Parts: sequence; structure tokens; C-alpha cells
Amino acid sequence: MNNLKYEYLRQNFEKIQSLLDKEENSVRLICDTDADTQQKQCSAGNWMLIDNMLIAVTFVHGITSNDSMLSINNTGYVPLYRREEPLTGGTVSPNATLLMMYSAASNRWNILSGVDAEVFWQ
Repeated sequence: MNNLKYEYLRQNFEKIQSLLDKEENSVRLICDTDADTQQKQCSAGNWMLIDNMLIAVTFVHGITSNDSMLSINNTGYVPLYRREEPLTGGTVSPNATLLMMYSAASNRWNILSGVDAEVFWQ
């Protein structure tokens, strides 16, 4: 059952990630902030935080800190949410890529999918 769940999530992630190539309001980023640092930072070219923006972020060191936040180009730290809850530490392994959508109404990144699904979606 876990393998079927993983395969479904992997295929779904690939479909959604392919949207990043087509969407104007989407970005792919690399975050190399230490895993245990709560306030993650990364850089993008000409960056504006836009409601419903899709981003795919690869966390080189993973995430082991609770209540992690992400700031892109010093635009301010925005909390990461998974399943309507703040992201808990240890759920994102090194080199995992998360697909996230920004919600201006709640000022948070909602995690839609993760490439390390076998660990992430347990």
C-alpha cells in the first residue's frame, strides 16, 4: 500500500511540477539553509510575492526545525504549512523538493506535495 501511495504522489508531483514551466507566477528555488535553522532563506531573480504563486523549493539539508519559515529575497519570513498545520521538524529529508502555494489571506506557504513522499506523507 505504501508503494502505491508513494507512486501516486510522485506522479502527481511531476504533473504539478510541470505546471511550473508554464505558469508565469511560478519559481524553482534552492534553499541551502541548515536543516535545524527555523528561518530559511533563499534567493530568486526578479522576485515578488504574489497570491496563489507556485514555487518548488529544494531544501538541500532538509528541515528538522519546528514551525519553519521561508524568506525569499528578504521579503519577510512566511510560515510553512502542511495539512493546515505548521510544518514539524524532521518531515523534510535532505534534497527534498516541496511544491508550495502562497496564500496572501493567511500569509503562509501551503505545501501541496513533496518529492520525498515516502517520508513526508507518513
